Amino acid sequence: MPDIVKNEYRIIFPALVVDVQDPLDLGRVRAEPEDKSILAVIEAYGIDGKYKWNTDPRKGPIDPLVVRPLVPLFLSLPMIEGERINIFYQNSLYPWQDAYYVPGQYSSPMAIPFENFQAMKQQTGEGPQILPTLELKNSEGEYNNPQSEGIFPQPEDYGIIGRGSADVIVKAEEVLVRAGKTQNLSVHDYPIGYTRRSFLQLTNFKETLIKQPPRKTFRLEDDELFVRYLVEWDIQNLDNLLGRFTGSVNLYKLPLSRSATTETIVFDSDLSSISQIYYTQQFKNESFDDAVEIINNFISDVAWNNLTIADTGESGPDLSENRFPFIFKPNITTINSVDGNVSENNFDRFYNNISFLDVDYNNPTNQDNGFGIVLSENATGKPTKTVFSEIQETENTTNPVTYGILGADNVLLLSHLAKELDIENTIYGINQSQILDNILPNTSSMVRGEELISLLNLVIKFMISHVHSYHGLAAVPVGTDGTTVQQILFELNNANQTILNQNIRMN
Repeated sequence: MPDIVKNEYRIIFPALVVDVQDPLDLGRVRAEPEDKSILAVIEAYGIDGKYKWNTDPRKGPIDPLVVRPLVPLFLSLPMIEGERINIFYQNSLYPWQDAYYVPGQYSSPMAIPFENFQAMKQQTGEGPQILPTLELKNSEGEYNNPQSEGIFPQPEDYGIIGRGSADVIVKAEEVLVRAGKTQNLSVHDYPIGYTRRSFLQLTNFKETLIKQPPRKTFRLEDDELFVRYLVEWDIQNLDNLLGRFTGSVNLYKLPLSRSATTETIVFDSDLSSISQIYYTQQFKNESFDDAVEIINNFISDVAWNNLTIADTGESGPDLSENRFPFIFKPNITTINSVDGNVSENNFDRFYNNISFLDVDYNNPTNQDNGFGIVLSENATGKPTKTVFSEIQETENTTNPVTYGILGADNVLLLSHLAKELDIENTIYGINQSQILDNILPNTSSMVRGEELISLLNLVIKFMISHVHSYHGLAAVPVGTDGTTVQQILFELNNANQTILNQNIRMN
């Protein structure tokens, strides 16, 4: 007999499922082995329709295509005609007797609804010949589409997966029963989680979380403000060796522009196209120290709104409104004139000594030298804003706590004893027609407790505070505490939506 088997040591034989309607309901299938030499011997039996599924020799020829499930009956692993299974023979020399099967390997969890015989070879040695399917995750274990996360069991969890959108997930401390976890399963598209699934979740938390009273806190964040004025210092002869300098310090007015903010202006920004000259002070043939003093005094005068005309001592322009924040910086012409050691050294000297002498002028580390943002008479630096928030902290206790959660678009709680319902022939599930025709008309909406208490409190407040204009007359529609009949009627009119939950019903 070994001549009918390509390899007498082979133990797994792929086969095509041709029939799944087991008369004994034992999970058996009829399958044709892919190995044609085995199939030829089996076909020699000449089994016709009369003896299909027969495994009792007393009733006639045994059907050699019948294959038993290798897993116990307690766990059903249904196959579909046209799919691939793996057959194990008790004796490979007699492959038509005592055969057992396990389902073949699917190419992708998205193929669970059905995958044909050829496609199921994708994860076998013949896989390179078959077009690969979509991969849910990349090599780092991250989902290629984040919306696919959670649809299929994680590697650390047990799962019983249905052919469609239903499954049971058993985690370390949780059981999750779901239906409608996704609206589409296709090998051509990534599955998308459906948030309105129906589910039952039973969870044991080993620790109890207790919310603490919210704690108010704040943090500082960088702020971006429009710059209203610009002070630019300009040295015209940086390359001179005599230590006598000619230049100017100029005040410009800036428009409200994205190009003129505390974030966009840097020390070498060229703002000539948008700036408007507002005031200027020139100096000629001054020593280094005197030139620095003129520029620094100018910056301080702008901050303190104390500009004066140097020649006459008269007051300069009034900057009492909207002068902050302003920026001081070197003129772009001065920056571009730096060429050679002499001019570079002189530029660095000016840059390191020009500053706004604010309240911290005794501390050189607090100065913005050469370029800086002046926020007020006493502050420099980048602007910040205070962001207030509340922190909700929790405390862990060692006391375990369990939760049972039931969720769906519509939740029905049915008791066989509370109210008679015609639910005959529903042992394998209740269909939508039975829900619409029988269950919904014979169930009542659940009551929202807090909303009901609120209405009762309103009624009681009116009962306690109401008065009558005269004995025998109806109560005045406004109670002494301000409660009104109109409020009560309004709440009663809305009770069907506010107090009753139409989507959670019971009998």
